[in-house]
Amino acid sequence: MQDLVQKLHRDHARLAQVLFQLDQDLAECHQCDHCELHMLARFRDALSYIQEYPLHWHHPVEEAIYERLLQKNIPEWQIIERTQRQHESMEEETRKLIDDFQTLLNEGMGPPASLLHETAELIARQLDHQHRENTEVFPLIEKYLNTREWQEIELRCYDVPHCAAIQRHYLSLYHHLTHHSSRSTV
Repeated sequence: MQDLVQKLHRDHARLAQVLFQLDQDLAECHQCDHCELHMLARFRDALSYIQEYPLHWHHPVEEAIYERLLQKNIPEWQIIERTQRQHESMEEETRKLIDDFQTLLNEGMGPPASLLHETAELIARQLDHQHRENTEVFPLIEKYLNTREWQEIELRCYDVPHCAAIQRHYLSLYHHLTHHSSRSTV
């Protein structure tokens, strides 16, 4: 149980680091009169990481846990359902932003201020969402799930043939996004 919960916490820490870097890059773009194309590519890549990693690994693990908690009819069921709705809405918002940045890259245009503002708002919502999961949802996991239930969840989550490949791919992208200066080319 602890291993999976610790992994979810590590995922949140990495996602937060990408979000903080994206926020810094947005601030740099706001300070300039224009935003260079390589910055748009960084925005798109960071948003892709924020969208795709949770979609392929993080959210399926959380959903398996949340599904089990809801089956137990816990008194805090509304917290779980709110979290699930947030996953869905933020996935949609992030996909739209990725598409918008890709369109700008294809057209060789700089971003309108409204797009940068939408991206900054998404960052704030993502960070708030992670904080709520860490402080409201994850404690429920330890409170309500027993060892047998954890074993079932772990088998379900780790029984993905490409799990290791997904982890390696997104870890590589994470390092690229957090260890390169925003001035580097993408």
